[in-house]
Amino acid sequence: MGTTRVLLIPDPADSFSVNIARWLPKVSELGEDLCIAEHEEQADLILFVDSYTDTRYRFIRHHPLVTRQPNKCFLFSQLDDPIHVLPGIYTSLDRRHHKNGWSNSFCYVDTYKSNPHIAKAREVCAERLLLFSFLGRGSHPVRKKLFSLRFNRADVLIEQTAAYNHWARDERVEQFQRRYAEVSASSRFIICPRGAGVCSMRLFEALELGCVPVIVSDDWVPPTGPRWSDLSIRIPERNLGQLEAIVVEREADWKVMATLARQEWLRWFQAKNFLRQIVYRVLSLRPSDRKLRRRCSASARRRLQWRWMQETKFNLKMSLLRSR
Repeated sequence: MGTTRVLLIPDPADSFSVNIARWLPKVSELGEDLCIAEHEEQADLILFVDSYTDTRYRFIRHHPLVTRQPNKCFLFSQLDDPIHVLPGIYTSLDRRHHKNGWSNSFCYVDTYKSNPHIAKAREVCAERLLLFSFLGRGSHPVRKKLFSLRFNRADVLIEQTAAYNHWARDERVEQFQRRYAEVSASSRFIICPRGAGVCSMRLFEALELGCVPVIVSDDWVPPTGPRWSDLSIRIPERNLGQLEAIVVEREADWKVMATLARQEWLRWFQAKNFLRQIVYRVLSLRPSDRKLRRRCSASARRRLQWRWMQETKFNLKMSLLRSR
């Protein structure tokens, strides 16, 4: 098997996109079978890194490489609500937009912005005193319903953290992240409800900590590979009211499930494997399938048009409010 040469292309106007494109080669283990290309001519794969600010994907859609090398161009996106303008890897992969051969799923890779206390908390908090926990914001109706539930067990902690800003860097954020890591590491099960997107970073933090994720997200498409049915519990959103009973029923299995969760994280989601795993998943896609490309491109155009209409309505409303 030969060498796969990957050209990473961030949106230069978006700092998150640029940082991820710089970060991936630094943390990933490369080798004779995988290396970074410097130019288009060298590349076997051209991987665009999604922008947090270019919500209409102008940079990607109008990029000359997409026209010149359509079958080599892919997208890696960590956005909550991505539009599949290119075949690619989407961390928040929604089954309603997923097409086999066009999209695949993976974990979040911006570990330079992740909680720095997670690894240490796993060593320090050896006792699992809590049955399950969730510390987070009410960013979706599923989470708001979770906050409204009442539980019989005293070893349950559900806490809303509306004041937390993940993108800030100050003493309050540091304190919250430390407490979040310690509470999570002290839990046998961690509740992972969907938020603004269908996936959540806490799901992969649960695996890293060796906790059992309880996934409450009907539309999330999980990454292939891990034995999800053996290491996690998945609860339909409509059954969230039965959360405590469902977890208690599986309480006796938590050690086996948690051990497997940690093993699968080590196998699939360590930082050193990020780029290799992304490339492995990209190679399973079918960019040269013309029928598939036409269907997915048409779907992306419809979603882009709808987004443009929503943004136009919002801007018009705000303009009218300011003019009063």
